[in-house]
Amino acid sequence: MNTSIIPATSTENLAQVTECSNLLTDEERQLTFQEQLMLDREAYYQDSQY
Repeated sequence: MNTSIIPATSTENLAQVTECSNLLTDEERQLTFQEQLMLDREAYYQDSQY
């Protein structure tokens, strides 16, 4: 079992990303989540066609 060590820069970036996502309203966050689901589903169906 290998444990990866997260450098400080990654943690700082994560904090910035979290701050940015907090600027979104709940509706916007839900919308982007739904859009991501749709894209994932599309990609899955396209993959399974072949």
